[in-house]
Amino acid sequence: MTQFKSAKFAAPKMMTNDGCAVFINDSLAIAIAPVVSDTYDFLLPKGFELSYLRILATDMDTGTPALAFSIGYAPVASGGPTADTTYFKAAGAIGQAAGGFDCDFIPIAFEEDMYLRLTCTTIAATFAVGTVRATMGGNMVGVR
Repeated sequence: MTQFKSAKFAAPKMMTNDGCAVFINDSLAIAIAPVVSDTYDFLLPKGFELSYLRILATDMDTGTPALAFSIGYAPVASGGPTADTTYFKAAGAIGQAAGGFDCDFIPIAFEEDMYLRLTCTTIAATFAVGTVRATMGGNMVGVR
């Protein structure tokens, strides 16, 4: 299994502890064809309550598109909370055509740094280099 990190994954994050609303916009270039179980990670910083998630992608699967991912979360550090690989979406048609979708989920707060993790579940019929973008909205509520 190969892990790929987004462009802003290791960049500093503004962290206020006053419940300020914030949107985190990040992107991840996909230069090689995903294989089943490859993961693509965006950072959900500790103290962030995620209430909104939009995934956008360029057309990365030409021909008869099949490319799909599950969207969930996983702890950055070992021994963290239990991962849920399908919390946000069990099977998302990401990159089958240019466009995006909003995820439906119950807002969730993270006490530790977490990965917003896309896991490849179905490979592309004909892969083309592309980009996945995530818009993550919520409140910076701090940690307990």
